[in-house]
Amino acid sequence: MPTQVAHGCYGRESKFEIIQHDYAASGAAVYIECLEVIDGPEDKPKYIIHWYYVQNTDFPGDHSWYFESLDDAVRAWKDFWPECRLDPQIRFLEAEGYINYEHHGLESPWYYATD
Repeated sequence: MPTQVAHGCYGRESKFEIIQHDYAASGAAVYIECLEVIDGPEDKPKYIIHWYYVQNTDFPGDHSWYFESLDDAVRAWKDFWPECRLDPQIRFLEAEGYINYEHHGLESPWYYATD
């Protein structure tokens, strides 16, 4: 079932069913969310911290940190988000259950595919 995920006053569509467990924004060009992709490809992680950050010229666009479980992703969100909200270099590498990081740049990440 396709999803329209809310991001403040706008949203992003996906061909996948996505649950947004947490969301925070700082200005018009920065938001971070904790996602669960219900029906994604089997070779992709289901639990994601997604950061959209266009104000930093070194690392603009979409960032994804993947986790082994929803509990791991939510815990990382709660433990690390207040400390790293304006620092695009944080990678959640120290968080329990961390799997991988991807910088998608200005291309949409796989979980926000619409076709």
